[in-house]
Amino acid sequence: MPDHIERALRRLEAQLPGRVSLRGDDGYAAATAIWAKPVGGMPRAVVHCLATEDVQLPIRAARDCGLPLSVRGGGHHWAARALCAGIVIDLSGMNGVSVAADQRSAIILGGAHAADVAAVTDPLHVAAVTGTCSAVGMAGLTMGGGYGPLIGRFGLALDNLLAAEVVLADGRTVVASRNSEEELFWALRGGGGNFGVVTAMRYRLHDLGSVRTGLLVYPFAEARGVLRSCADIAASSPEDLTVEFACTGGPDGKPVIIVHPTWCGPAAEGEAPVAPFLKLGTLLAGNLDAMSYGTSLTLYDPYIVNGQRVFMDTCWLPALDSAAIEVFVEAMDTAASDPVRPLHPRVQRRRLARTGGGNSLWSPPRPRAGRDPRHLRRSVGQGRGATASPMGSNHSSSLRSDRASGWISELSSRGRCGPCGGELWPQCQPADRRQTALRS
Repeated sequence: MPDHIERALRRLEAQLPGRVSLRGDDGYAAATAIWAKPVGGMPRAVVHCLATEDVQLPIRAARDCGLPLSVRGGGHHWAARALCAGIVIDLSGMNGVSVAADQRSAIILGGAHAADVAAVTDPLHVAAVTGTCSAVGMAGLTMGGGYGPLIGRFGLALDNLLAAEVVLADGRTVVASRNSEEELFWALRGGGGNFGVVTAMRYRLHDLGSVRTGLLVYPFAEARGVLRSCADIAASSPEDLTVEFACTGGPDGKPVIIVHPTWCGPAAEGEAPVAPFLKLGTLLAGNLDAMSYGTSLTLYDPYIVNGQRVFMDTCWLPALDSAAIEVFVEAMDTAASDPVRPLHPRVQRRRLARTGGGNSLWSPPRPRAGRDPRHLRRSVGQGRGATASPMGSNHSSSLRSDRASGWISELSSRGRCGPCGGELWPQCQPADRRQTALRS
């Protein structure tokens, strides 16, 4: 290791004693354990931050040494971009959530997971727009668009971002909102990446006492009928209903279809809209029950395992028609496999949000009045368990196999690829008061 880099890392250790994990340290393996299996160089150091001021230190060290820099929030980026070969800023210790007195918004720190948010909001019968899984980080989800089971009624996660505290490359800390740092605020909500480190967000909350949801498992032999019926039901449903489905492998290795409807409208009206999903075919397992929103986010928890090999891609389809369904069926029928773990594609489909009288920042033009194109996500990975980590951006990966590339290209040719006001705090506060208010 070059002397200047070693000196910079030792300086970080002195500035943040006990909170820098280096290669060879006892805590290094745990500090670099993430959902997607890393495919590049491993970090020289992981810096465990507890406050915004902590984040400024590794940024300065990486800039001075010319090292790559990455940010770990929930650690669920499908391409393992939470890690890099330089310095990793670990925000997992900054997981506080504080709800405003009027319960219309919450301060969510940069390392908070969906479960951290739900633990605070569920008892108040309000909810933030999250992804589908409890373990996904809120900041990374939001910066990537943020698809989840509430999208039909409340929009994307980024539609619900009111303001963000960001540490910039020069070490300055700014608050971006519609009224301050407007261009940065626009960029954070779908403009790409590398604009800074989001250490806190002010998030819109919605009244939500419960949802009706569950995972329904159908045999893959009935996939065509199940998917057609699922699409027909969703097309005529109110926006209080969001539907996700997955083509994956069951515990015995045989392919199955998982249908995951979520009703987030009035509780008394929820049973009838979801009832048809129980009759799509031969139901192998599952039921639809009323539960708290936080409980619904745990449905996939048994299947989330770190170190998965994952390829993921996303595209827009104007409709889930018979031709598209045939592509998915063929992909499962011809999936590559090894003696232990078959290779599986997975598809998610949701109605795009309509919020505030206009399209979401990530919405493509609507094909006809009152109806948005359908979004589908496909992932190919090793493992029999279905997991969910909603993402709105389109990326490429070296993990793509030739066969997967073929059906992905065919599917993409049928559609096209897709990529609130108020300050974070009502008044400026000194850094020490701000951090005290944000910490849980």
